[in-house]
Amino acid sequence: MRFNAQTVEYRAQAVKSKLYDKCDETRGESPQGLLRHEITFHRAREIKKALGLDRPVTLNDLTPDLLKYLLERDQHRLGIFEKPFATINNAAARLVAEFGPNRGGYRYTILSLYQTHERSQICDLLNLDRNTLNRLLAEIRNTGVSLALSDANHELPPLEVIL
Repeated sequence: MRFNAQTVEYRAQAVKSKLYDKCDETRGESPQGLLRHEITFHRAREIKKALGLDRPVTLNDLTPDLLKYLLERDQHRLGIFEKPFATINNAAARLVAEFGPNRGGYRYTILSLYQTHERSQICDLLNLDRNTLNRLLAEIRNTGVSLALSDANHELPPLEVIL
C-alpha cells in the first residue's frame, strides 16, 4: 500500500487499485465526500480474465452492473468491502477485545505496518513468512477491521459503489 497525498494505492503483480478524494483532485469542483476508485490492469489478458472473456474486450462488454461487480470484487480482495474504516484507537480496541492484549497488540502492530509497508517488508521486519502474514491479515479482516485505517477523528463508513 502506498500513500501519495490524498491517494492510496494497492498494487499486485498485474493490477493496481487506486482510491482518492475526487473533490481534492478537482480542487472543489466535485462534491465533498466523493471517493474515486480506479482499477488499472497492466496486461490485456488480466482484463479478459477479470471479465471472464476469452476474446477481445469491446466497450459493449462494460455494463454498469459488470463495472459495479468488478469494483466490489476489488474491495473484497483488498479486505475493505462493507467494512468501516476504523481510526487507530478503534482498530486497536477491537483487536485487543478479540484477541487479548498480547495477541491483539501484535495484530495491531501488523495492521499499523501494513499502512506504510509492503508485505515483503513486513515479513522482513517481523521475521515472518508470507503465509503467516496473510493468515494474520485475514484474522484482522475477520474481526470487521478494514486493512486501511482512517486518520480522521472518527470512523469512516464503508465504501459504496454507486454508478
